[in-house]
Amino acid sequence: MDTKPETGKSYIYITKENQAKKYFQNSKLIAIINAPLYQDYNRTYKVYLMKNFKGY
Repeated sequence: MDTKPETGKSYIYITKENQAKKYFQNSKLIAIINAPLYQDYNRTYKVYLMKNFKGY
């Protein structure tokens, strides 16, 4: 499977912070995932639809 991003393609991006949006024409938050790890601690991830990769 080729994992090299292609210009013009759209991708699903899962992250704590959307630091890749500068490489795409559009980004849209589509979900937030909370993963409780301990009683007093959880991890939160954001799922984005990233459209039209512009390249690095």
